[in-house]
Order: sequence, then structure tokens, then C-alpha cells
Amino acid sequence: MAWTFRLNITNGTDRELTVSHPDLKWGWWYTDNEYDKKPVSIGAGQTIYAMGICASNGTATGYEATCTWLDKKPDSYGAITIDIDVPYWSENVSSLIASGLYNVEGWSNLPSGGHNFTRNISIFSIQGTLQMIDEGWGEPEEEEPDYLRLLELIGSANEMIQNWPQLEAELPIESFDPVSKIPKTYIFPPERILLARGDIISFEKKDWDGIGDPVYISRYVKYSKAKNYFAVPVYSINTNPRDAESLPAGVHKTRMHSVEVTSAIKSTMESNFSLKTSLSIEAPVPSLGAKVSAKIESEFSIYNAREESTNRVVKDEETIDIPAVDYDRLFVPWVFSTAVAIYCENKSGDVRLVAVSEWAQLQLHKTYKV
Repeated sequence: MAWTFRLNITNGTDRELTVSHPDLKWGWWYTDNEYDKKPVSIGAGQTIYAMGICASNGTATGYEATCTWLDKKPDSYGAITIDIDVPYWSENVSSLIASGLYNVEGWSNLPSGGHNFTRNISIFSIQGTLQMIDEGWGEPEEEEPDYLRLLELIGSANEMIQNWPQLEAELPIESFDPVSKIPKTYIFPPERILLARGDIISFEKKDWDGIGDPVYISRYVKYSKAKNYFAVPVYSINTNPRDAESLPAGVHKTRMHSVEVTSAIKSTMESNFSLKTSLSIEAPVPSLGAKVSAKIESEFSIYNAREESTNRVVKDEETIDIPAVDYDRLFVPWVFSTAVAIYCENKSGDVRLVAVSEWAQLQLHKTYKV
């Protein structure tokens, strides 16, 4: 009898799990005991023979394959990927990784020896306080209180950045310590997205021509109408729930890649000058724009204020070792960002947002018990 691997899946979610990128390196697909039958999709609530592999008879090759299942909704819960390698001579290697809001029960890695295996797994989605977000947001259902709360937080964050008196009154001035701000329990969305601010810095009048102002365009208008131009850093926390990784009991390590989150002040940034635009393209005197930029970088620890802002933290792939435990966990990357806003105070005391940019600066990880 040929060497075989059989995977039965129970889909305990409310969505069809669709096959994506099945890749057979050695052997034959042998799903439902049919040669050349590739892995199949699993409807919501179904239990089926979802994937089978067998080695070629009479050859010393073993079998090796990988396959991913995911739902194709715009607010996808995540994906499940299985890798199986049962070689002829060396030890067996296998893994099953559930990402996003998926949780898997019943899986165990293959032993180092042997060649015929069956695995029965159940796939569930983590519900309750975890809600998925879509970049386009969309309309929340009434029964999604966390999603409604997320929209409220985003609206509040945009309003606060544009409303200096509110930002000054509601955000504390802190020497910011990201480690102390990581939530002790994982609730998405966080209780608050904008966490704190730094001290303001004012720019000397002789440097105002380094700031492109969409309202006070000319030097004459600036000098006759403006009382002060100042900048302030605003610190925030966020995460993309799609980058949270489910860790089934017994798993002792996981891999992390780059992380990207959607800015809570995205609409404000899209409707105002960026620092790059204000301090270079629209600056009446670009050399003074560079001087203003250098002061922001020095005071707020920003690498290059005239670079495009981004929410993306790019990290080289790394392996993070986590001791195995007997319960399921969720591995969450938290991203800490700094937004820098430039404001203009006129001679009547009114303050108006001139430019704003945001940079994701630090990624920290925390493991939560599910």
C-alpha cells in the first residue's frame, strides 16, 4: 500500500473555506481516495475529507505538499496553511499555521517516523471582543458594538487632530513609554487610539517661509495674520487584527513578517498638507523648510520629517521562540506611531491645522491567552 496522508476538516465557522495555492512537490494528490484529486473547499458547517496525498508506488520519493484555505470575504478572518513533508529517507516535517481570527483544534505535528497518517481538525473563528476591520470601513451591523466603537474612535481621532484645543485638553503630555501602553488583555479596538502628546515647539518668525500654509500663502499675509506656528507630536497605538496569529496548544514558535495598519487619522492626512508637502514642495523658501524639518527631527526623534509618512513597519523575517503551553494563545503585534502636526495660531487666538504626517516607529509583541 502506498504511503498516504489524509486530512479531515470540520469547518465550524460561518464562511466557506476556499482552497488557495495547493502545491504538490512529491507524490500524488489523493483526496477522497481518488488519484489526482486536489484539495477541496469546505462549506460552512461541513465536515469532509479535504486533502489527501500519497507517494508514488515503487519509487523512493515519499510525498510533500502544502495547501492554504481561506475565506474570500472582504473582511477575511484569515487563513489556514498546512505543510506536509514525508521523505523516503529523513525525518518527517509538518506544520499547521492559523492566522488572523482562526483557531484550530485537533492538530498535532507528524512524528519523525512512519508514513501513513490521518488528522482530524476543527476550525473555528475567534469571536466576542475581536472584530475584523476593512480599509474601506463599510457600514457596521447593529449587533457589532466593537465595530461601532472602532468607528467612534476613528472619528474622534480625526476630530481631535484637527481641533487643537481638544487635543491640548484631552491628551496628557508624557515622556512616552510604549511598553507601558501595551494592553494587558487583547480587546479590539483598543480603548483609545491616540494615547498622549509631547511638548509643543514653536518656530521663529524668520523661519516661517519654510512652512507651506494652504491659507496664508504669501509672506505678507503670514506676517500680518499669524501669531505663531508650532508643532506637536501625538502618539498612538494600533494593530491590524489580520496580523494576529493563533497559536494552538503545544506550538512553541511562530514567524512574523512586516506589519501594516490603517491610520486612525487617515482622512485628516488625505485632506491636509503632509509635512513633506508643506516643508518642501509648498515651502516658499525650501532651505528654510529644511531648517524647520531638522528642528522637528531633533525635538521629536523623527528620522526624516520630509519623507512620505507611512503606517507600515518593515521588519526582516524573524523567528520568535515562545514556550509551549497547554492552552491556545493569540500572538499580537502592536504598532506604535508618532504623528507630527503643524498648527498656525492667528492673532485672534484661533488655531488651525496646517500640515500633518504619521510614521509607525515601533512594533512590540504580546501573547494573550484565548
